[in-house]
Amino acid sequence: LAAGMKCGGENRVCASGVCGMDDLCREPIGNESQCRNSAQCASGECARSDADATASLVCCSSGDSSYVLSVGYVCTGLAAGMKCGGENRVCASGVCGMDDLCREPIGNESQCRNSAQCASGECARSDADATASLVCCSSGDSSYVLSVGYVCTGLAAGMKC
Repeated sequence: LAAGMKCGGENRVCASGVCGMDDLCREPIGNESQCRNSAQCASGECARSDADATASLVCCSSGDSSYVLSVGYVCTGLAAGMKCGGENRVCASGVCGMDDLCREPIGNESQCRNSAQCASGECARSDADATASLVCCSSGDSSYVLSVGYVCTGLAAGMKC
């Protein structure tokens, strides 16, 4: 069918391959526009706008998405402040903060979940105590301690080692 013709939500009946949100044949839609499926998008990808189960499905400007547990597929390349559901891979910076929002890499001694969050490139226990918090290591390195896990190297005097 030609552009402007009724398509009843079926992409396959339109010459362009796109049945728009208004159930009319359309050209592929642009980035950040609402969509039902990837075939409608010029970028080739339709997913949630951020890691929130209530977020709209939009055409991803990155042209890619990643699966986030309990949310589904989420556009990648999310800006700082967008919900990331604990998944670094959906953030443009590669860092999903402790508050589940995309962030820039965090500084030394700040709490972390994984090394990708740290400017130093290393997240480990702050000392050799199994209950110690995970922090970004100022040394940029860690060492494995049996029954504790990875511990930042270069600990200050008085810290458990």
